[in-house]
Amino acid sequence: MFVVTFSISYRQMQDALQCMRSGANHLAARGSDSVACCMEGVLGMMHDRCEEGVAGKEGPPSPGKMPLTYFAWLVYAAFLSIRVVLIYKNFAHTLQEDTFLGPSTLQVTVAAAGAVFLVFLLAHHDAAPESRRRHRIDVLTWSVLLDVVDAVDLLGVFLDTAARDNMAEWVEWTIMSIVCLNFVLPTVLLMVLSKTHFGARPLSKHLQTLHRLLVLLGVNGPLLAARLFLWQHLHLPISTFAIKNVGVPFLMLYSIYDYAHHQRLQAGLHEVQEMIS
Repeated sequence: MFVVTFSISYRQMQDALQCMRSGANHLAARGSDSVACCMEGVLGMMHDRCEEGVAGKEGPPSPGKMPLTYFAWLVYAAFLSIRVVLIYKNFAHTLQEDTFLGPSTLQVTVAAAGAVFLVFLLAHHDAAPESRRRHRIDVLTWSVLLDVVDAVDLLGVFLDTAARDNMAEWVEWTIMSIVCLNFVLPTVLLMVLSKTHFGARPLSKHLQTLHRLLVLLGVNGPLLAARLFLWQHLHLPISTFAIKNVGVPFLMLYSIYDYAHHQRLQAGLHEVQEMIS
């Protein structure tokens, strides 16, 4: 499925690029200087023209019209979650560290899902470095690798036979659900990227709020709660990833406050300018 998705993505990016070139030539023929001075600024408009057709001709679909993108990741995450549950519930605690296929190899292999996501993402866009498109993509996806590694680190509790024996069944399933949720959540990010044509359009306020809620309530909040529970009730050492579970939500909440603060400042300056005028 990944191979098929990559092939379709490459073909769509080539078709969209050709369509954008045709559209740019069409606008330039009409005397539009915006194409020459700022191609990034008309990128979203060119995607719309490619969807509606340029000069009366039907254009190819843009990269934002590929549901196979997030569907493929959803299927991958589902199979990965099933395997993780079967392995860690049944025999992960029996692996020996003195063999190559031991617990460390298991942890690294599962955590590699974060790297798989990065490769998967890079295969679906051609945004230039330091461009607005790349910035919009990075804002949504910068923490996915850390979140996956963070979740896999929590799975380490199942490698401790004594800790596993002291855990209630509901605790085991709660931890498994939190970890598997972190594998599935990037599907939502891919859906958001698809809606914005992989950074060609700015994120709406609703999508930005959705992203912050996912980071707060879907990732770091449950992971922090699970670590605090294991620390206080089972007396297990707490991971240093707890700092990340506290720091990232703090930055997200501060960004919301900072945005509202600057909005108030701008409104105040606008009122002062109106009074002066």
